[in-house]
Amino acid sequence: MTDTTTASSQTHRLFGQLTFDMANRRLCCNETCLYLEPRQYQLLICLLASNGQPVTRDQLIAQAWQGRIVSDGAINRAVSMLRKTMAKLDPNGQYIETLPKLGYRLQPAVQEIATPPGGGKPILTIKPKLKLKLRFATAVALCAILTILVLIWLIPSQPALPVSVVGMAAPHTSFDGAEVDISVDIGGSSLLYHRQASNGNSQVWLNTLANNLHVALTPASENSAFASLSPNGQQAVYARYNQQQCELVLLDITTLALKHLTACTLASTLKIQWHPDGNRIYYRQRTDNTKPYKIFQLNVRTGATRQLTLPANSYSGLGDLALAVSAEGVLAVGRYLAPNSSLLLFLNAETGELVQQQQLDIAIRELAWHNAQLLLSDNKRLYYYHQQQLLDAYQSADPIQSLAVSANAIFFSSVEQRSDIWRQDASGQLTPVINSSRLDIMPRIANDGRQLAFLTTREGEHQLWLKDASGTERLLAELPGTPSFARLSWSADDSQILLAKDDALYAVSLPEGKVSLLLSAEKQVAVVNWANNDQGVIYSSNRSGDWQLWLYDLLSGTEQQLTQQGGYSGQLWQGQLYFTRYHQDGLWRKSLTDNDEQLVLAQFDKINWLNWQLDDGVVHYYQPNEGIYRYHLASHQQELLLAEMPGFVRHFSIWQQDIYFVKQPPIQGDIYRLSLRQN
Repeated sequence: MTDTTTASSQTHRLFGQLTFDMANRRLCCNETCLYLEPRQYQLLICLLASNGQPVTRDQLIAQAWQGRIVSDGAINRAVSMLRKTMAKLDPNGQYIETLPKLGYRLQPAVQEIATPPGGGKPILTIKPKLKLKLRFATAVALCAILTILVLIWLIPSQPALPVSVVGMAAPHTSFDGAEVDISVDIGGSSLLYHRQASNGNSQVWLNTLANNLHVALTPASENSAFASLSPNGQQAVYARYNQQQCELVLLDITTLALKHLTACTLASTLKIQWHPDGNRIYYRQRTDNTKPYKIFQLNVRTGATRQLTLPANSYSGLGDLALAVSAEGVLAVGRYLAPNSSLLLFLNAETGELVQQQQLDIAIRELAWHNAQLLLSDNKRLYYYHQQQLLDAYQSADPIQSLAVSANAIFFSSVEQRSDIWRQDASGQLTPVINSSRLDIMPRIANDGRQLAFLTTREGEHQLWLKDASGTERLLAELPGTPSFARLSWSADDSQILLAKDDALYAVSLPEGKVSLLLSAEKQVAVVNWANNDQGVIYSSNRSGDWQLWLYDLLSGTEQQLTQQGGYSGQLWQGQLYFTRYHQDGLWRKSLTDNDEQLVLAQFDKINWLNWQLDDGVVHYYQPNEGIYRYHLASHQQELLLAEMPGFVRHFSIWQQDIYFVKQPPIQGDIYRLSLRQN
């Protein structure tokens, strides 16, 4: 099968009631258009090019996945998503036929449509013998066209962009594993990135773009991460890890000589950006995983460091996550507000003084300047920020991990997000339980052990699914609010699941999956657990200025504050509150009638807020770099139940002797290139 992407880039295709705008990746029906994700786009290209003939799975893999190994489930889901897109535009149409043991076929006949000069709406190419029949219809249509033109003139047009993306992203790397944390020099001659060595360490690699030569700059024996290439391509700054210590070092690309710059914290997932003058770097860092990220400036010549951003005292989010510095000395910062809300800040890059800010309804993951044009990424989508508006630039098939821009191209690294749910039984045998080839997370086993609730992205966004005793998996409920992660908790009688999301509290009833609001977002709900035999809910909230625990009575609708000195995740047992704190390690205990608090278990990491369990005087919890432990409150005995393994994710649920946990296979991902055009 030939690739028709380039050959047909100036044409449209008509099939059934749908029109395919190949140049702009749009599928339209009448006046309604939808943008296709890259994978859907490539699938449709394959089906259109087949001219009504069957398209095999091997052909789809070669075209839409560039020959990469993918499961049948991944192909089925991709075709299903394309079908759903078509059904949104034409609910009555049947467009893609499944041919058992053969593949797929596009059912309607396909007509090619010429695109008029200037990029206007497609006009069907008409043979001469049909023109006479259409003269009257054309005259009538002219009046309608003139009316539309007047309306278009009256409606404000979208602001013109100085640059725009041309065509589809082309794969730039295809190594086994993932190439991440990319950066490029201003001239676009060299690309820096990380790859994982066979021993598990991260290495810095340099790609010379002229000859596509890839060279490792750091040895496999050294664990290095978060590198950033200088504007002139002659130096790089990265974080080097050695014996539980982190330092930022300056690397000379030519001589490989190293210079110590400053210490960095182990709790930080760093991001480093160079100032275009090549003398300073900017990086995000936090003191520990309960504190927000802040932006720092460092002079690479003198080593002088200063903090530039400081969120307000009332701020309790993740902090300043994305940053980019322009040649004009403007520091753009993306600050986390909520799962799908960010504050875009523009600061003086020298002083940190705030120049402008705007709240955006996206989660800003990456920022990059192209001259004076700002690019933003939100998971899989790229935007231009232009005249205080977000304009679509591109949508990736997989989440965008990092972003770099040269004079005429955008480079981005994209990673496939996948995790599976496993079970370890009493004998220690490991068995995969949920495996959809997407993200399967947050396992929650019911109290009778017969049902497993979990979150999955198998249909695109996070959804709440259920697996019953027969092994049947089904969608239980769509998550309310904006698409994002949620926290789950079973009721004692297994009839409901608590769901905390977007600062609000919901209950999902079984078996029908009805979602009911219990507490609105103004309560700022974070972690929830059932209490008092399902007649109450214990939840944490920071609405008082710090994280405290509250008891909400479902029958009376009244609330009681349970902690005064901090509380983040709490459970009741024998009339006592056992709880964790947000800023401090340890498991604590107190009665509900006084404020006398006792430390029960000191070696209890604060990261346990999400998954620790308390069942009949037995606590199950996770200890970083060790695994899952069981602790008996009466005897103080402690035992390791599941040793941490490669790919282990801190989501787990325990029923009797069975441990359900999340494990992530080695990440796969590549670097892609998008061409830019000056408008």
